[in-house]
Amino acid sequence: GRLVVLGSSRKRGIHSLALICGFISFFDAAAQPSPHEVPYGAAKAGLHSLTKSFSRAYAPHVRVNCIMPGPFLTDISDAWSDATHESLKHLPLGRGGQPDEVVGAALYFASEASSYTTGAVLKIDGGSIASTS
Repeated sequence: GRLVVLGSSRKRGIHSLALICGFISFFDAAAQPSPHEVPYGAAKAGLHSLTKSFSRAYAPHVRVNCIMPGPFLTDISDAWSDATHESLKHLPLGRGGQPDEVVGAALYFASEASSYTTGAVLKIDGGSIASTS
């Protein structure tokens, strides 16, 4: 995960932070880790907890939110197996995400449009969570 300072409003002294919670598995490792995802799932669940805890601890002057991306086609996806690439077709949106599809979430959290948003975990996953139910 990464901690990103997205922006601040000088007139109100409000800062916005976003935790980038990393790739989630198709079965949401933070909430339902498979046996081979236990350490990864624990780390992601910890970031969710930090998001919620920090949002309370630093309010009202700092908003803390988390962007939880699903399977995105970045340089790391080049190392995925053919089976993993094939499984993307079974997502509700039928494909992996493109990196520029996360930008809107970051801009939202950095803008005044999110002035009443803190402690949120925003999943951008092409419906991967929905496909497991």
